[in-house]
Amino acid sequence: MAYSEDLRWRAVIPYSFMGVKLDELEALLGATRHSIRKWAGQVVETTESPIATRHRLPEEVYDHVHRYVENHSCFYSKPPSSQPF
Repeated sequence: MAYSEDLRWRAVIPYSFMGVKLDELEALLGATRHSIRKWAGQVVETTESPIATRHRLPEEVYDHVHRYVENHSCFYSKPPSSQPF
């Protein structure tokens, strides 16, 4: 299946730079773990910047981002608890 470039970036950024787990992205976006890993690897291979390093920030930063995403529904990391309409 061919995925759009937009969907690829929506998977790569949270996985590579924010520490979001593969199973969460797989459920949210519908892309397979294999595809997400492959896309992330392509970005890291072609990027000269130190931002491509997966664990460049202290663990507290990843914990804070994870808590923020869980507490702000605009990210839709989980199905909404009530119907929006």
